[in-house]
Amino acid sequence: MGKVNWALRFYRDVLKLRYLHYGLWDAGTALTLENLQHAQEAYSRHLISLFPQDVHRVLDVGCGTGSNSLLLLEAGYSVEGVSPDPHEGEAYRATTRGKAPLHVSKFEEMPPVSPSFDLVLMAESCQYIKVQPGLTQAARLLRGSGYLLVSDYFVKGMKETECPQCRSGHEVAGYLRTAEEAGFTLRRQEDITAQVLPTLDFALMFYRSYVKPARELGAAYLRERHPWLSRILWGLLRKRIRRLEDGLPLLDGAAFARCKSYLVLLFQRSP
Repeated sequence: MGKVNWALRFYRDVLKLRYLHYGLWDAGTALTLENLQHAQEAYSRHLISLFPQDVHRVLDVGCGTGSNSLLLLEAGYSVEGVSPDPHEGEAYRATTRGKAPLHVSKFEEMPPVSPSFDLVLMAESCQYIKVQPGLTQAARLLRGSGYLLVSDYFVKGMKETECPQCRSGHEVAGYLRTAEEAGFTLRRQEDITAQVLPTLDFALMFYRSYVKPARELGAAYLRERHPWLSRILWGLLRKRIRRLEDGLPLLDGAAFARCKSYLVLLFQRSP
């Protein structure tokens, strides 16, 4: 038995979230869990709507639990997934009902398959892959004039050492320049920052309204009823709680928008 991915279980079994990415929200939509679920599906369906007509075989990079792959299968595409996390494999195979092959591998290390892919999809996986190796591998796995569709957030300017928001995401200018040098032509660029930011607002609201009060209530109960156990648990969990609280500034939508843009980029490989 492999280790249980408890974060994945919480998203899937408690929050009932099928997707692990940002949502695409309509203006004025209420910040509810149900609307987050709808927004996440809208995000995925929007990406699929951008596929060129000559796309049939798709590689879902960082495929997670397989919900994007399932939508692609239902839309008639041939799909394969790649993820370095073996613990996601069971969920992916269950979601896709065994109809989408899964490569348990880092994207950069995945061997070529035959036939090649018509489109490589990176839906919030680009940020975890080094720019040059990622683009080189995408070109390697695509047919001669295939496509790379990237949907992710990018740092607008140069990364600032003291800026928490700059710790993740590639610099957009550098990414576009390297993509061109790797033989990719940018066919479409779309900025969806305003439409995804409510996801951060929801996450911060959820933490303040539910997670923090539940944690404080549980801690107070243990201090009163089982003080010795409370001290032990605090010693074990102190660093994790502090890391969680240190990450709260990343949920600041205004700070995100100042430093980053959430972009959808469609590239075509030069044959």
